[in-house]
Amino acid sequence: MSSVALSAVLDKHIRRLCLDQFPCGKGSWRKDGGSEAEAVTEDTDALLDLLNCPHSPWHHDEPWSPQAAALQRVAVVEPERLDADFVCSYFRKLRIVDKDVSVVDNYLLKFCNLQELVLSANRISEISAENLPRTLKRPELVCLDLSECDFREQRPLLKALGTLPCLRTLVLEGNPFTLAPSYPGFAVNALPRLSYLDAAWIAPEERHRYRGMANMSHLLVDWASATVRVGVMQGVPDPQDDDPDAPEFPVVSYSYVISYMFFSHQTTAYQEVVIGGPAKRQSQDQGAEPTQSLNKKSVKEIVVVNLADCGEDQTSSSCESRYNTSSQPWADCVDYGHVLTFVVRDLSSFKKFLHRGFFIFIEQEKILSWPAEVTDDSGQGATDKKGKKPKTTKDKRKKSVVELVADPPVTTVVASSHVSLRGLLGGYQKVDILCDFGSMHKDPPVEEASVTDENVSVDSKSKDDSKKKGNRAGFKKPGKGMRREESNADTPSHPETVTVELSVELKKWRHASEVAPLVPANS
Repeated sequence: MSSVALSAVLDKHIRRLCLDQFPCGKGSWRKDGGSEAEAVTEDTDALLDLLNCPHSPWHHDEPWSPQAAALQRVAVVEPERLDADFVCSYFRKLRIVDKDVSVVDNYLLKFCNLQELVLSANRISEISAENLPRTLKRPELVCLDLSECDFREQRPLLKALGTLPCLRTLVLEGNPFTLAPSYPGFAVNALPRLSYLDAAWIAPEERHRYRGMANMSHLLVDWASATVRVGVMQGVPDPQDDDPDAPEFPVVSYSYVISYMFFSHQTTAYQEVVIGGPAKRQSQDQGAEPTQSLNKKSVKEIVVVNLADCGEDQTSSSCESRYNTSSQPWADCVDYGHVLTFVVRDLSSFKKFLHRGFFIFIEQEKILSWPAEVTDDSGQGATDKKGKKPKTTKDKRKKSVVELVADPPVTTVVASSHVSLRGLLGGYQKVDILCDFGSMHKDPPVEEASVTDENVSVDSKSKDDSKKKGNRAGFKKPGKGMRREESNADTPSHPETVTVELSVELKKWRHASEVAPLVPANS
């Protein structure tokens, strides 16, 4: 995409004011005070009415500057004053938003009375200090909005902004570098005259906490650290069958996993064991699988992600993989205690990811367990592994433990929800979300299954097992599903809403002493 200079956009806006065309300017449509009025001329009041009347075709609202409409009125009343220098010096506020501006050239220096400049949602990646109005006659630049641009490095921008002694209000949120832990501490300490940053007042105690960070500019980092926490899940109905006529076998058990989409292309991953003494890091190979499971409340896992491996022609979704919590058996309230930290090096791609948000899923694992097979070599009676005959039926009743063999789990995605992360781009360090999945039935339809060879429905799985193991075929009674459907149809139900606690937090240095306690390898 070709570069767009700020001067070109400003020139286009000024030309749209039509300062030398009807009803402005010195054209033949104006009455000469020393001659008689002609039918094709208008007096000054009539020309001003054409500009002020909302229904007039010459009335325009110009949101890019509040001085635009006033300058048009000057062009009617005093057209002789209009020249290039006067026009530029007339503006005090400029708002150039979402115009694909990528270059701030020295044309801006002509606006010698500029007080407020808004350049939000453009493609600006750097600004030369020589092109900013630094030595203005009256007053100097006091308010600057550079939000939602493409600034990736904080150091050169702070150096340029430090040349503005009257700057009091600064908006930088939405730029990639604001996701780094060094922001906003370095910005506050580097600009001591600043009163507002990202629409928030800088309190004295906050400025005191950040004191000294500006002297550590060599530690400014270009990576972000995001921690995902999955807490309590509630509202999932009990999937166990309450049918009294249900067969004894197979024994059916259910467990649940929370999974979510986050980054892939990991370059380094390590687990930091925090139980029983000093932390130990256990390195993993670069080819490790992106799906990770955590031992509840015992292991803190950090995944270092390099999104620069993704080509520019690739979609952002190709840089995402699924991560999951540990599997937990069903309960009314399940606390996963899942904590996973991602260290992301490509801040621009990370910003796009936060704009989109991600999806979170509830996966159900259904496991069928069967009695262990008993062989009978003689044909007259079965024996156990030691060659002894099995005990009588009476003895079997006394023995409560039956050895079971479990089939591979059948995994089904039973619910999903989208998570919005735009608050992290709006200045929030942490977002707490209660993900609402709506109501869930006991036997939800199969929406998605994990990528394994066991991705089959429960009915087809049971049929295959019945063919392979003849002694299991008789355990399932015909008509069971029909009786269950009839029973559910007669009994009204009011399913509870299913919710999962989730939080995503960006690492931010809150004090100079916290600088770089966590620096990923090769940073």
